Amino acid sequence: MILFFMLGCSDNSGKKLPDFNAVTLSGKTIHSSELKGKVIVLKVWATWCGSCVKEIPQLNGLVDRYKNDSSIVFLAITDDSKEEIGRFLVKRPFNYQHITDARALKDIFQPGIRKEIPKHMVVDRDMNIVLDIAGESPTIAQVLSDKIEQLK
Repeated sequence: MILFFMLGCSDNSGKKLPDFNAVTLSGKTIHSSELKGKVIVLKVWATWCGSCVKEIPQLNGLVDRYKNDSSIVFLAITDDSKEEIGRFLVKRPFNYQHITDARALKDIFQPGIRKEIPKHMVVDRDMNIVLDIAGESPTIAQVLSDKIEQLK
């Protein structure tokens, strides 16, 4: 059983952010190379994930705290469809930029056997993944904020 856990480990800390291209829900194309020089906060999630949904108010507060700082980018990645996310956001605003229909991109950020969500990553200005945590955390906004402040 321990061997399985080790094989399933998906901690990307210390690695470079993989190159990617994606289109946000609003139609904006994002190239990872254009994000160099910014602090990137990523969340891998799904609308059906209770823990993912539960932490949205905290994360919206975090986005609000940094809304005037263009050097910080908040991205939410899901394999849910554009339509599903659109319907969800009408009922529950979530203020990250959303990349939908992103199974391949989601798999890049969740290597290994275990695909636990929610998953949060923080990437420094040099595209190094400096924080990678999965699972529910009642203090996730504080954890992310602390890391952002270290990188500013």
